[in-house]
Amino acid sequence: MRLMLAAVLAVGATAPSLRAQDAKKGEDAKKTKTASVAVIKIKDFSESPAPPGLFGDKVDTLRSVLARIKKAGDDAEVKGLLLDVQSGVGRGQANEIRTAVKNFKKTGKKVYACVEAADTGSYLIATAADDISMPPQSMLLLTGLRMEMSFYKDLFDKLGIKMDTLQMGDFKNAGEPFSRSSMSEPLKKHMNAILDDLYGQMVDNISEGRKKPAEEVKKLIDEGPYTVENAKMVGLIDHAEYHSDFKARLAKELGVDDVTLKLNYGKKKVDNDFEGLPGLMKLINELAGKDTSRKSTKPRIALLHAVGMIMPGKSAGGGLLDAETMGSDTMVEAIKKIQKDPNIKAIVMRVDSPGGSALASDLIWQALGTSGKPVIVSMGDVAGSGGYYIAMGAKKIYA
Repeated sequence: MRLMLAAVLAVGATAPSLRAQDAKKGEDAKKTKTASVAVIKIKDFSESPAPPGLFGDKVDTLRSVLARIKKAGDDAEVKGLLLDVQSGVGRGQANEIRTAVKNFKKTGKKVYACVEAADTGSYLIATAADDISMPPQSMLLLTGLRMEMSFYKDLFDKLGIKMDTLQMGDFKNAGEPFSRSSMSEPLKKHMNAILDDLYGQMVDNISEGRKKPAEEVKKLIDEGPYTVENAKMVGLIDHAEYHSDFKARLAKELGVDDVTLKLNYGKKKVDNDFEGLPGLMKLINELAGKDTSRKSTKPRIALLHAVGMIMPGKSAGGGLLDAETMGSDTMVEAIKKIQKDPNIKAIVMRVDSPGGSALASDLIWQALGTSGKPVIVSMGDVAGSGGYYIAMGAKKIYA
């Protein structure tokens, strides 16, 4: 009996000590301050809407990324935005991302950019941020702009081939590579005009982002490329550091003990639990695609994606291996469907196309013009030739 009583007393003696330890852990947990930073990967984005179903949820589109940046700005739990710049994008998309970042900054939150290896395109995205960091052993390949063109006439002469082209005016020079051995003066003038415009935009973006005079930026471009240390020394970036160092610095800057990096912030999580028969049925339904049609009777605006080379017939491609094409039959059919819907009050057409078939372009233009709906065009990276022609069916064009 005495032994049992001693055991009970011993256990009772340790209980307050355990409670004190638990209380201390709770206090320590309360003292730990954390902050959340939204992370969004920047890479080459599709202009087309994501396909329905399982694989569509994994696809990043320009529109979805812009929406996620806005969501981060509205999210009170998010204390900053990190752009994980993995590659450059087209100039049109780059400017839209920069605009979204500027709007994010209006919330008073800071924007950070991490770039592993920066060429001119990815660096221009990064300059929208307040703070740019790169790994110490990387390179900043800020080298200016150039254009190249190959000419095949001499090769054709050796092979006994004569290219027969019809050129409609001095500046319609798409056939020159096959009919000449070098650039004509109009083509040189044309190329230089484009380069001057792009160069001016590049200087303006860097000047604004890094808060440097335009003349200094031009000099820095002329002296590139740079090691990361040299880029930091001249003020093109802010930090030469690894990812772990960046996270520790960010915590100190935000005045917290730890930073939670919300990877793929705002991106829909994919349910990939397909175990058993219920999982198999779910997989079949996902692969078949979900019905996204809406039967709302409220006034609506139709968003029409005009993406890819313009061709007669049905639209095709857009997969991992196929180039996307814009088929006139598919586009005209979509426009007629919009025309018949009394609840659709206007059409916004997003154009990202180098052109293609003149006939197919004309059919799309005619369908837009007779749709009975006001048309607004928003241009992406390129609206060339037929891509510009179809935009002539619009009341207003934004580029």
